[in-house]
Amino acid sequence: MHMDYRIIAKRLPQIRLHYLGFIFVAWLASGCSDNEPPINPFDNQTSNQDTVRLELTEAESNTIAGIYQNIFQPTCGNVGCHDGTFEPDFRTLESAYNTLVYEAPIKNDGQYSYRVDPGSPETSVIMARLNNTISPPMPIQLEPDSDWFEYGDDYIEDIRSWIENGALDIMGQAPTTSGHPFSLDGIFVMQNDSIYRRFDTRKPLRLPKDSIGDSYIYFALSHPERLPSELEDKVDLQFSTSLSPFQDSISQGVEYLPSPYMYYGYHGETIPFHFRVQIQAEQLDSNEVYFLRLFIPSESQKVPNEDALFHIKKYYSFEWM
Repeated sequence: MHMDYRIIAKRLPQIRLHYLGFIFVAWLASGCSDNEPPINPFDNQTSNQDTVRLELTEAESNTIAGIYQNIFQPTCGNVGCHDGTFEPDFRTLESAYNTLVYEAPIKNDGQYSYRVDPGSPETSVIMARLNNTISPPMPIQLEPDSDWFEYGDDYIEDIRSWIENGALDIMGQAPTTSGHPFSLDGIFVMQNDSIYRRFDTRKPLRLPKDSIGDSYIYFALSHPERLPSELEDKVDLQFSTSLSPFQDSISQGVEYLPSPYMYYGYHGETIPFHFRVQIQAEQLDSNEVYFLRLFIPSESQKVPNEDALFHIKKYYSFEWM
């Protein structure tokens, strides 16, 4: 067992209690002087949480990740515009997607039903505003360092291409008019009270071979309007050594946890993990990398699917070390 690749998981209340004690000691050591700046116990600390924030670098420009990084975040999400003050909300990739796709516009000239109408750029309000078909045209204002004047035409084409191809999310899923699909928000592996550490989100999780058959994979599923409990006894986990296409998979039933384990998702925030699977030693070859898909037959969902971003497919995988 290489201790470099594992940490002892701490429950969040214990973490908070630990840090509160640390803060109190630091306050006493400061002498309570009004002339000295307060001591920050988090200065010079290095986080050892296993899911370092997933950065979707080098995403294709006509995917929602590329559009968010190149356009929505730097050009549209600035102060006074789509910064959460009004919709669409471009503060995060998720809020951008959920407030655009199949969402009715606040201001409308009567010809458009949605801000983004998947498969139909011509009936999407965002394209009408970008092309100055209806006013006000977008973007309304630009930051001094904006590259819109240089690349604006390319950016508009990227948005048009994304919509035309179905306005897929980062999991490669296409929404429907009945609502958004469930989102897969994180993964970690635990053996007893130990969580195996991930050093690079662009590579598989690494597990010691002696943990085979004694480890659990935890997953977080969420939905903007529905509860994870709706999926109790309705989710399977599929393992495959083939990334693209995902085939010849092994399937296991997923256990639903009414009391979720709170841990870090791939965006870096603490979220509930309601689902887990015990790794079965006899089914898996310890010399292989395994790619994972959650299959929800009742929703006709397999996440991540074939059209998911490559970063996401690699994130939901593990290998033995």
